[in-house]
Amino acid sequence: MAIMGVDIGSTGCKAMVFMQDGKILSHAYEEYEKISPIEIDSIVLKKAVFLVIGKAADCGVQVDAICISSFGESFVMLDGTDRPLDNILTYTNLCGQKQCAEMVQKHGEMRFRKIAGMRPLSMYSLAKMAAYHETGLLDQAKKVMQMGEYIAYLLTGEHAVDYSLASRTMAFDVVNKRWDDELLSYAGAERSLMGSPVQSGVVIGKLRPATAKELSLSSNCVVVAGGQDQVCAATGAGVLSPGLAIDGIGTVECITPCFTSPMLRNDFLDNNYVCVPYTIPDCYATYIFNFTGGSLLKWYRDTFTAGIAEQVAQNGSNFYAYMDSIGARQPTDLLVVPHFAGNATPDMNPDAKGLIWGLSFDTDNATLYRALLEGVTFEMMYNLEIVTGMGVAINELRATGGGSKSPYWLQIKADMTGLPITALNVEEAGITGCVMLAGVTTGVYSDLNEAAKVLVKIREVYEPNSVHKQVYAEKFERFKKLRQYSGPIS
Repeated sequence: MAIMGVDIGSTGCKAMVFMQDGKILSHAYEEYEKISPIEIDSIVLKKAVFLVIGKAADCGVQVDAICISSFGESFVMLDGTDRPLDNILTYTNLCGQKQCAEMVQKHGEMRFRKIAGMRPLSMYSLAKMAAYHETGLLDQAKKVMQMGEYIAYLLTGEHAVDYSLASRTMAFDVVNKRWDDELLSYAGAERSLMGSPVQSGVVIGKLRPATAKELSLSSNCVVVAGGQDQVCAATGAGVLSPGLAIDGIGTVECITPCFTSPMLRNDFLDNNYVCVPYTIPDCYATYIFNFTGGSLLKWYRDTFTAGIAEQVAQNGSNFYAYMDSIGARQPTDLLVVPHFAGNATPDMNPDAKGLIWGLSFDTDNATLYRALLEGVTFEMMYNLEIVTGMGVAINELRATGGGSKSPYWLQIKADMTGLPITALNVEEAGITGCVMLAGVTTGVYSDLNEAAKVLVKIREVYEPNSVHKQVYAEKFERFKKLRQYSGPIS
């Protein structure tokens, strides 16, 4: 049996077809022609996704199931003829700021916290829906859909949304798994606009015959509910029980643990952590993230080491692998607060600034490079200390993304956090999670644990160095003191 996983990102989309033994048959990727960094044309996105599905389907075997992962918060409004009413606004779009503030002023925060499992922010769909309501455009809509939901609807004609994507609207009851009429009313919206909520892994429907023909797929191919990209990636990393978490080390770094009871306590939400229904029934996840993961290293490469980078490239080598080979071998005396693009959790402060403390004429590239890796890791440790202190167990981190290819960085992470860091041989964790979900639904695997044994391969486990761990424990206390000075100075 062949299963296709599709991942819809904010800059492009990809699709892969797996056989049940884990063999990858095909892989397709397409970038969008974006209107701007904060808007995507709905038709352009649809065409790109259909293009990669069609390319990946040309793999020599019949595809039996499709499952979709996508970014959250953004949505498409369709009129009565399924025509998009506007472009897709990404979560970074400032539309809805005024309306979000007005909702909080009028209704307070408590219902958002206790029902939606989050603090109200303008990045979520409900705030932008309120802005569209003020212009009258929302009143013309017959359907409102998140990205994965939109594509599944185009494929099947069924309007259904998985719990994790629904929760990114700020109008979903994360405990009772249903739309909250009162929260929707804050934006002038009605439940009839929203898709039927379903658990990840549920069959949404079969392909429309005309669509199946267009994509060269069988009309018996089923579409299975996937999820928001972070929870699908966590699933694809084998995060199937409390204590495990994925550490997605890309441009932005995001740690996603899962837990078995909804976390709705005020101190948790005060720190801008959210409570999201997970791909496993009766489990939840949260997102711990830092805007400057790999992006900080790219800034360092482009700003301070252009000559080195050019020379390394001429030799046919990878810059980061080269820096790993010459990077300092011991913990540094520098402290880096990595708020070079503001900070994310727990503060969500766009005005925060980066700091490098301890520079001297003795500071060289090897030391600074390691210090940057330490700073990014300290920021995640700061979050982990808060989250684990509230009862979310994290005993192992499973590394994916570009940073997971660096043994140097992963050993630093293990030494600093005191946790084993597991590097995975998983090409695309989000798509792998989708294939696992669809594989269980279609009977290929008995459950997600069996699917993980086939599809989630461990490359290496990095254990903490006890000597370095002690040095970093003392240094972490200094980092926390320095971190409070990263805001603007009045």
